[in-house]
Parts: sequence; C-alpha cells; structure tokens
Amino acid sequence: MTKNSNEAADNPVSIALGTHRQGIDRLDGALVFLLAERFAITDEVGRIKAESGFPALDADREAEQRARLRVIAADAGVDPALVEPVFDALTATVRARHEEIRRSTVGEDG
Repeated sequence: MTKNSNEAADNPVSIALGTHRQGIDRLDGALVFLLAERFAITDEVGRIKAESGFPALDADREAEQRARLRVIAADAGVDPALVEPVFDALTATVRARHEEIRRSTVGEDG
C-alpha cells in the first residue's frame, strides 16, 4: 500500500483512516462470505424448483423482497436507491443460476 505525504504513519489522521479502512476491509470480507452463504441457499432453492417444475423467476417473491428491502434500507439510514441495483444484480445472478440448475437437472427441454 502506498501512502502520500498526508498519510505519514504517525499522523493522527492517518491513524484514524487506517482504523476505518481496517473496518471497511473487515466488512467487505464479511459481505463476500454472506454472498457465498446466500448463493449456497439460492442454489438449493434452484434445485428444488427444478425438481418440482417451478420456474426460475418468481416475480411476486422478487417484488415482495424489493419492497421489504426498501423498508429495511430506509430504517437503516441507507438510500433505497442504492440497495435496488444490488438486489437487481443478485436476483439476475440467481435467476441465471436457477436456469443452469434446471438445465442440468431436467435437460434443455424440461
């Protein structure tokens, strides 16, 4: 890691930045592990859907989740407009994965 002249190791601002950056790094790592856990669960959901003949897309569920997450975001002091694209990216990835699981479970025609 490079430091500019404003970030000398003994500078109180540098110390504070370093502490906060460590916290950010810890949280980023936690987010990755949470995503891994979420995808493991959604893969299982995809397998159950494929074996039961359910479609990958559940528009009602996605709409419910979107509304729920908007409320959670607002309650947490996070702009819901920031949460929506993250949710969209997650659901798009999950839907694509569910389609892959369906094809591998029941074949292209299933």
